[in-house]
Amino acid sequence: MKVNLPAEEILSLSKEDFIKYMEESKKAYYRKLSDVVDSDYDKFTLEEKIKFWYESLNRHMRLQDEKGLNPYLIFSSDWYNAIKRIEPNFDMIIDKVFEEFKLLQFGWSKDEFLKSINKS
Repeated sequence: MKVNLPAEEILSLSKEDFIKYMEESKKAYYRKLSDVVDSDYDKFTLEEKIKFWYESLNRHMRLQDEKGLNPYLIFSSDWYNAIKRIEPNFDMIIDKVFEEFKLLQFGWSKDEFLKSINKS
């Protein structure tokens, strides 16, 4: 299955195909970490990094939620460890991201996120 589908196609997948799609996407993400490595991420300011993670996490959790799935299932300790190799300051950045989520009343839970990466 192709791992870079447009959002409209992702939302039109059956629940079973969506789960397969997300599993394949997760595997591809771990292999490449293309969101971060292939961009100019290392040149981002702190504010740009916060915005990057804010948009990325919100998009992925929203897609999961819109499919009726737990929005935190896409995260794991493996995911977290891979991200920490790229962004050593990820813990501080994620604190800022969840502050923004709370201010905007998105309903994403930092506690649930931390449980999903085995940090609670």
